[in-house]
Amino acid sequence: MAAEGNPGPDTIEFNMTFPAAIALACPFPTITESLAIAGPGPDKLTINVDDPAVFNTSQIFDINTRSKAKEGYDISSLTLDGSLARDNVDLLRVIRAAGNSYDKLTAGYVLFTALGCENSNSMHNKGDGIYYTSMTLTVKQSAFYKIRMNTAGAERVAIYSLSSWALQIYATRFEKNVSGTGAVVVAFNTHEFGKSYIRASSFTENITLGLGVSNVPQDSALVLGPKGTFLIENSTFSGNKSGFAGSGAINLTYSNPSSPSSYVKFRNVTISDNIDKFGGGIGIVVDDIDFDSYNSIFANHNTLDCFINQSSNYSGEYNIESSDNCDFNPVSGTNMQFTDPKLAPPTVNGGYNNSTPIGCTFKQAPITPGSPGVDAGDDPTCAHTDQRGFVRPSPCDIGAYELF
Repeated sequence: MAAEGNPGPDTIEFNMTFPAAIALACPFPTITESLAIAGPGPDKLTINVDDPAVFNTSQIFDINTRSKAKEGYDISSLTLDGSLARDNVDLLRVIRAAGNSYDKLTAGYVLFTALGCENSNSMHNKGDGIYYTSMTLTVKQSAFYKIRMNTAGAERVAIYSLSSWALQIYATRFEKNVSGTGAVVVAFNTHEFGKSYIRASSFTENITLGLGVSNVPQDSALVLGPKGTFLIENSTFSGNKSGFAGSGAINLTYSNPSSPSSYVKFRNVTISDNIDKFGGGIGIVVDDIDFDSYNSIFANHNTLDCFINQSSNYSGEYNIESSDNCDFNPVSGTNMQFTDPKLAPPTVNGGYNNSTPIGCTFKQAPITPGSPGVDAGDDPTCAHTDQRGFVRPSPCDIGAYELF
């Protein structure tokens, strides 16, 4: 789909009676120029596929950029459903042309799902939500819900970022996704220093089955291998499960050993009740991954809160651990080890940041009255708001949730 004849970005809107579903009988034309696809709302419009045989190795939306489209691409306010698709199908796939360093893609208020394939072996390769390379992806107030790839080799079911400029996730929900082999979100070699982040988002009840592997770590929620700084702030990772070994929540790694330069920052993050063979919380399986953590909770995992396999630089202040294996350095009186943060089970808690396209709000694991995290944070390093968007008072609480 080219827009050369009409300078500037084009917009696709939908003129029909809603709610409605569009079943594509063939793949949508490849998008090569700046384009906005503006739906009426994810509860009003669903785009899916009509013929599984046609959509065996295709994408619902395929962006293959040819020029320096500075306006970028925008998809908003609809549902992309891959239920009837078969193998190797991405709901949204973006490949940037060589020499084009300007492109950016924004997905806002979009539901990525495959609700119809919960008991099938459909969809089994990389990036069945969004697969993108060599550009900046911004996902905001969206949801990746019940995308399932339950075969060996099925990996990276929600977002796969490879050698890209930046990954920016804000107020987005990743819940009940199932991967045969790899994590729900994978980001390797994000290049733009300081521009990648996950803010005000939740990863809950995602599962990696660990199929077809023997000694390869399998991580259920998030794998990060940035070139530069990656910020995780005001987010919850709870109830995720890895079926083999790696980390139940987050694995810090990199894909280019000759140029690691990886630095991950945790600010007001709650990582709790994740399950894995080795380290339920954070796993570091390579050298030279630096991270620091402030005002965060690492607690209640079936094994270790942190599994640090090799030499890395890590530090933190004003954190709560239910063990002592995160080994924040320098150890000071501000870190609480062997401490119960007194978290409530993950529940729905309101807030203007938490409206999602699947009709309910984020789940969070809130601290409760009497928690040692109440009023125990460090104001200079605390996020201004909590995960729900409520302004934190002074002194702030530890974790993603502020108790009022």
